Amino acid sequence: MDWSKAKKLMILLLALANLFLVGNLAYLSYKNNVIARETVRDLVEYLDSRGIKLAEDTVPNENLERSILVIEHTAEADVSAAESLLSSEVTLSPNEDGTYQTETGIVNLRTGGYLEATLYTVRDAKELASLFEKGGISLWSTTYTEDTAEFQLSYRDLPVFNCNLSATQTEDTWLVSGRVCLGNALRANSGYERGIAGLIVGITQRLVLRNTTEIFDIEAGWVAGSISNVGLRLTPVYKLSTDSDDFYINAVDGTLMSVEV
Repeated sequence: MDWSKAKKLMILLLALANLFLVGNLAYLSYKNNVIARETVRDLVEYLDSRGIKLAEDTVPNENLERSILVIEHTAEADVSAAESLLSSEVTLSPNEDGTYQTETGIVNLRTGGYLEATLYTVRDAKELASLFEKGGISLWSTTYTEDTAEFQLSYRDLPVFNCNLSATQTEDTWLVSGRVCLGNALRANSGYERGIAGLIVGITQRLVLRNTTEIFDIEAGWVAGSISNVGLRLTPVYKLSTDSDDFYINAVDGTLMSVEV
């Protein structure tokens, strides 16, 4: 066979193979979307039979495949945050209690993510938010007044529902306290999150017992817990906002979590 014709034939065969693969992927994606929509529809109908309203478009359409994370407390992360908040290089206090102090203020960071700070040179809450971000403390939402601020923190682009910082300005000083997520992330061998439909079905009876009649919102996020001498445990959760209460479902094992926010 002429080499030029053979080459053209090979190119044609490769092009046809690629078209076949693209077609298969498109079909699988379509099929998965159909199954997902049917699952959500079945969930909505089941909840309605139990007296609970839920709009189909409220249900997340993607499994984030998260697992429990361990955030290892490190001195490097603490120093970075302290230097950002104090706007200067820092050294650990002589008794190594997690306290960093300069002429611009004092920052104390403890295992479990607990932070307390007294800052003398921060002008306003917006500057404070900027210093948090610069120091590796990611923010999900902020609420300002003239002399107060509330910050909800995030991790990997999702809110950490019980990691919050409160700040109050007294004269030229900002007082800050709360919990942050700093350190190295390690994946725990705990399995991956389950589908949201199955998770909600699993707690439906609890919702009924709490006289829930409507689920307004479903939000993916994390719940933080302390690990002694290590740091934090971040558990993937779904927060259900309802007319009776907020419910936090452990996305890995399906249990309801008690969360103080």
